[in-house]
Amino acid sequence: MPQKSIFSYHHLRSALSIYSHQLHEKWKEEIVNTLSSILIGHCEKEIGYICEIIIPSVQILSQSIIEEGMTRFLFKFQVKALLPFSGCRLEATIDMVTSYGLFLVYHEYLRIMIPLHLLEPHYTFRKLFSSNVFFHSAGKQCFQVHDKINIEIVECRFEEDHFYCIANYVESS
Repeated sequence: MPQKSIFSYHHLRSALSIYSHQLHEKWKEEIVNTLSSILIGHCEKEIGYICEIIIPSVQILSQSIIEEGMTRFLFKFQVKALLPFSGCRLEATIDMVTSYGLFLVYHEYLRIMIPLHLLEPHYTFRKLFSSNVFFHSAGKQCFQVHDKINIEIVECRFEEDHFYCIANYVESS
């Protein structure tokens, strides 16, 4: 059975006030740029991290003049979002190696930790010159910053405006 995707698409609505000089032939791109600066990276418990606004999906639902030279628009648009869940397998990049474990990032927004107790006894932490590294006990490999590794999220919880995820390392076959 194929794995459920960590990415999904959602329809959202948003209101923006726009000066009349911003309404030109590339108005849709201008709107997407404004919405992107506000929404990209924003996280909601139900949909996850907003990664992208789909440009062709932007539609004006209503408009009203609120003062001279400024119009308020209500837009409908589609976004691509990243919603983590337990059991999800993905390839993440090691962002930091500490004696507490590995800290990873996936698709710029999602922060993930593999705690020390999920790496032991096969991996041990060592300080190597100016770098922190986890070495495999059989000498197979080591983990260091910028490495891409396969993981499986084992726990995920939402607090305030972001997700906290714990993962296991998944050996490549």
